[in-house]
Amino acid sequence: MFGTALCPDNSWQAYSWCYTFFPGGEKFYTAGIAAMCWAIWSYRNRVTFGFKPLTNPFECIFSACALICYWAGMMKQEDAVAMRDGAKMLKENASMMMRICASNHEEASR
Repeated sequence: MFGTALCPDNSWQAYSWCYTFFPGGEKFYTAGIAAMCWAIWSYRNRVTFGFKPLTNPFECIFSACALICYWAGMMKQEDAVAMRDGAKMLKENASMMMRICASNHEEASR
């Protein structure tokens, strides 16, 4: 996932991963990690307690982007712009990955 076999499985590794793959954005790491955790937790609750299946794993990423943009409103103006730009970049990359996965799935089903 994400082009690496080094996906984090605890909070320390998540910060280390962010530092390695997103240098220079240290003040945004906590918000980004929190948004991903919150999005995963929300979808887990939706599937477990609401009996609504997750139709696409990218839903969690798009939900995290929405949370990041919402939380950016509580930051200084220049930080909010940078945080929204990061969310936009994440959303664009997730959309690209979603298209790649869809085309690979279509090719495999032929």
